[in-house]
Amino acid sequence: MARKNKNHRHKKVDKKEEKLPTAAATLQVPVSLKNFRILIISILGITALAFYPSISNEFIFWDDPEYILNNPHIKEINLKNLFGEFYFGNYHPLTMLSYSLEYAAFEFNPKAFHFNNVLLHLLNTFLVFVFIYYLLGRRRIEVAAITAVLFGIHPMHVESVSWVSERKDVLFTFFFLLSLIWYLKYWGQGTGSKGLKKDYLLVFVFFLCSLFSKAPAVVLPVVLLLIDYFLGRKIDRKAVLEKVPFFALSIVFGIVAIEAQKTEAAINPDYYKGAKSIFWGCYSLFLYLYKAVLPINLSGVHPYPVTEDREMPTYLYSSILIIPAIIFLIRKSLRFGKEILFGFAFFLITIFLVLKFIPVGDAIMAERYTYIPYIGLFFIVGTGYEKLIQKLDKFRKPAIFGVVGVVLLLSFFTWNRTQVWQTTFSFWTDVANKKPNYWRAWNNIGQHYYQIGDYQKAVENYTKAMEVDKWCPPVPYMWRGVVYLEHLKEVDKAISDFQKVLTFPNPADPTQIDGRQNLGLAYYRKGDYDNAIKYYNEVLQRQPNRAKAYYLRGLVYGAKGENKNAVNDYSAAIQLQPNYEQAYLNRGALYTDKIAKYDLAVADFKNALRLNPNNIDAAVNIGLALYKKGDYNEAVQQLSSILSQTQNGRAYYFRALAYAAKNDFQSALKDGQKAKELGVGVSDAQLQQWGNK
Repeated sequence: MARKNKNHRHKKVDKKEEKLPTAAATLQVPVSLKNFRILIISILGITALAFYPSISNEFIFWDDPEYILNNPHIKEINLKNLFGEFYFGNYHPLTMLSYSLEYAAFEFNPKAFHFNNVLLHLLNTFLVFVFIYYLLGRRRIEVAAITAVLFGIHPMHVESVSWVSERKDVLFTFFFLLSLIWYLKYWGQGTGSKGLKKDYLLVFVFFLCSLFSKAPAVVLPVVLLLIDYFLGRKIDRKAVLEKVPFFALSIVFGIVAIEAQKTEAAINPDYYKGAKSIFWGCYSLFLYLYKAVLPINLSGVHPYPVTEDREMPTYLYSSILIIPAIIFLIRKSLRFGKEILFGFAFFLITIFLVLKFIPVGDAIMAERYTYIPYIGLFFIVGTGYEKLIQKLDKFRKPAIFGVVGVVLLLSFFTWNRTQVWQTTFSFWTDVANKKPNYWRAWNNIGQHYYQIGDYQKAVENYTKAMEVDKWCPPVPYMWRGVVYLEHLKEVDKAISDFQKVLTFPNPADPTQIDGRQNLGLAYYRKGDYDNAIKYYNEVLQRQPNRAKAYYLRGLVYGAKGENKNAVNDYSAAIQLQPNYEQAYLNRGALYTDKIAKYDLAVADFKNALRLNPNNIDAAVNIGLALYKKGDYNEAVQQLSSILSQTQNGRAYYFRALAYAAKNDFQSALKDGQKAKELGVGVSDAQLQQWGNK
């Protein structure tokens, strides 16, 4: 009986011991609640200071126009459009919804967009702390703190935070971390209760939100299995079945992501494929590890380090050695517990999809891709620090000073790096300085000069883009041709550049279709109407739903006097694009001047005015059509309505004609003189004729 009581007492002690210890009880140095809060505030404070300059940054000419500035869908909160379409080769409707909400509140104020990116990054930094804190059973606070602060201030994370178009990074990470934290809560890690269905449901909901923010969230189910391993849970049939709904979602969103990438032809050319992709993948892995330790020579773009002949450099074959090196280090790390293996596995799982084993994009690496993966590496740093001071307590103070020094240094680097993203010019100039043979940097500097109206410098930079990379795509030729045609009025040079665009492979490339359309416009400006029509025909053969090509061909037919063909083309453009204001104007002008269908002309001008109530030309043309129809009183009324609001020479002249038709020559003379003052070519003979009557 006594023995039974002893066992009973022993079981009670066990249950008591099973309770998870509090943070203060398990730290190497006791931490009060007040100091705990100070630690969190300090981490978030230094992160906020490091990223503060980015709040004043502008939008930049790199995805921001496509995702935000020129995206009509964010100007209204339309869930059907946001969740039903791909954007720029991606499917991330929740990210697009965040832009819509910002536009509704702030329109295109870049400070608001940047502020929200920084705010999300601060939240993510806090969630990293919570994730590690709970992963380790609400103990070992120093590991959580080091992981979180390195996540918060590492310079490799600037791209994800300071670039508005990378909202998807900070947003998908926010939900990704919430999902991981709730999974730990579901298993009672640091909470004392486990297996609650509501927690499991929240894990799933947060995962879905993460997928709706960015596709790389598909790896979360594998991370959940990794957490099971770390916590000592058996990876059995039950553990796997529990993840089936998550894997199912990952497969669906993975397929969607691949289809979205196809819309932008994001898969790279053949010279990056095959066996070489293994070496590219290993090299990109090496770069990500190297930049985690030495975040120097950072760049918005890291092009493939190819030779002049577009071949992989010989030295890159040695990158394959990173695989046995990693295996060796992982095996050695097992002697020190699961932490190093967990951290490195977390890194590999979350970075694997963007390693260049699958050659997507034109860069060997991207700094934004480290946003979640580096959590694993920083976790290793935190556990390494902890083990060092446990074994060598005399190094505690030097270790603390070392950590503080590293944090301050990285914060300074980050503070400087955020300012590189300040403007389009500062960003692409930095890329050009670090990657001088990268054609896109010079092309986009040219775009900057084009936007501010310095067309000569724009041409110089487009030309530089062609010179630094003989394999550069047709984009710089296209833009230089546009500058020659539209601004420098050098039509022959423009034609030469557009012809060069057509020599590139892949005639279905949208740039080549634009090149043909621009050739048509250049020949039209030159007066070579037959060649203009030839190239517009080629455009419409390849892309029959291109409204602008019909409109531009209509201009050529009109110039040739083929009025019926011109009307047909304007009508086709309007059918494809019912809000085509200029097509209504031009068709109305033909009805007025050439075909004498004045009612149809008035209808077209009214449609143009409906689309743009400030279009004075459309309003004046209604008056002209009414005059030509013989409705002189209505013409005078229409034109008088315009002239009561603004001074317009054409309106005065057409009203003069209407007055003269009504035999009110005094009013006609007065209006004719006013029209001449405003620059309309009214002849003295006509004025004299009205004055003599």
